[in-house]
Amino acid sequence: MIIKENQSVKALDLLAPREKAKVDSTAKNAPFSEIFGEEQKICPYSHLDVGGYIKYNGVVFVCDYRTNSICLGDMLNPKKVLRIILPSGGKLNVNEDNFEDLSKATSMFTPEDLNAIMRAIAHYNFSKKKFDELDENEIKTLKNMINEADTRAEASDIRKKEAGR
Repeated sequence: MIIKENQSVKALDLLAPREKAKVDSTAKNAPFSEIFGEEQKICPYSHLDVGGYIKYNGVVFVCDYRTNSICLGDMLNPKKVLRIILPSGGKLNVNEDNFEDLSKATSMFTPEDLNAIMRAIAHYNFSKKKFDELDENEIKTLKNMINEADTRAEASDIRKKEAGR
């Protein structure tokens, strides 16, 4: 029994350097930025990235590494921003006021990404049109209610005057 315990201890000692060797070899294969603790910066079309910006056909996209996205236009009002998930990876955020600028940079995108962008813009325009129609109907309804209330008030005033005679 003593012999078996000694053999198991020796076996554990022999395994220890191998495990250390495995750790060392994984460190050798790690990306350079991981070894030194730097954060990898990722954004769509990063091969075109120069200092956090992508300039293409006069259109300037801002790289947002935190969200893995590229942004076109003002992102302060989220109601005016269309967020598109790109099939090639990452996201494209576009202010609705910058759709024309986006059309200048269509050749930058892969066909799959361009297809996703065009579908998203079509859906956005359709939804916006429907919301605008709802707003118009609401305004018409409110105007009709006000007119009806005014008509009832006038009728009530006429009845009061007639009753007072």
